[in-house]
Amino acid sequence: GVASRDLIGRPENPPALTVKVALASADGRIEVEAPVRFRSVDPVEGEQYRPFEVLPPVTLNLTEKVHVFTKQEEKTILVNVRSGGSNISGSLSLKVPEGWQVKPETIPFVFANKNEELAASFSVRPTRSALAGAFTVEATVGSKTVTHGMTTVRYSHIPPQTVFPQAEGKLLRIDVNGSKKAIAYIMGSGDEIPIALRQLGYNVTVLSDEDLANGSLSSYGVIIAGVRAYNTRPQLKTNQKKLMEFVEKGGTCIVQYVTRQRLESENLGPYPFSVSNDRVSVEEAPVRFISPNHPLLNRPNKITPQDFEGWVQERGLYFADKWDPRYTTVLASNDPGEQSKEGGLLVAQYGKGYYMYTGYAFFRQLPAGVAGAYRLFVNLISLGK
Repeated sequence: GVASRDLIGRPENPPALTVKVALASADGRIEVEAPVRFRSVDPVEGEQYRPFEVLPPVTLNLTEKVHVFTKQEEKTILVNVRSGGSNISGSLSLKVPEGWQVKPETIPFVFANKNEELAASFSVRPTRSALAGAFTVEATVGSKTVTHGMTTVRYSHIPPQTVFPQAEGKLLRIDVNGSKKAIAYIMGSGDEIPIALRQLGYNVTVLSDEDLANGSLSSYGVIIAGVRAYNTRPQLKTNQKKLMEFVEKGGTCIVQYVTRQRLESENLGPYPFSVSNDRVSVEEAPVRFISPNHPLLNRPNKITPQDFEGWVQERGLYFADKWDPRYTTVLASNDPGEQSKEGGLLVAQYGKGYYMYTGYAFFRQLPAGVAGAYRLFVNLISLGK
């Protein structure tokens, strides 16, 4: 939420420092309050201005914010500590949920100059009683406790904007249980799912257009098309027959959402289905199990309503609205007051393999560390031999 209601609706925070200027003339006196800004001159862009910024003594930026543990292994959490001034010293610590072990307890730092950096690393391991949850990085400098990082947003059409997000992430304990199939990933408009799958221990290869056209797919157990892959990768549609042959021979193919453009959303699977503009925008919208005994909801992870708690931004988008009866629907959801939508997850057996189309927004949930979305996505990957 917004700390002060007075800030609601403002395009940016009030200036950190202002100065009052008095203008006097024969007609009278005017007082003007102006923000303090830094001015520089670029040879190409001309005069450039940026806001005056007050930095904390140090800032804490995480290399990765979500860490997934599939067993009681030890992993490293890296923190970049940067000084906001000179002659700064203190210590760094990691606050973790119950059941997690952290080494060392604290890491000291000493900075002589502004903008010096230190790469600090903590070793983290779950015990058997570890609870999934958020972790926070804290720096103690004298009597101050700092828990923020720093990110600068730079675009040519606006002054640079500096934000100070919380230095926090998530620790997840996911029981994969399934086979560690080799996965081929076809990137679409860009997402972080390959990173999430590697955290789960899967061997993930990102396929190029050359791989799609001329490479062999037989070494993979699963092929996943990223969000909007059919909209942004023409080679994917060109090699659709090759992809379906992969499924027919026993592979598992998962296609994430495709937008309705030209003919890109047609003939995506082994049997006909049509992509619509249907979506579920309310992230808390109930999800119903219409095929509760289907393997996708039971193996290797037993999916329950709790797995749909904590989703971010939306349930999903570009659901199918019509499909061949050879597809099975597994889940249903809808925004308040709207009709039930079952087209968010279609699955069909084709030959010896399985094909799935999903509009559920895994591409948002996995980077956000939503444990239930991980568990369900592992079930999708594990379907088939």
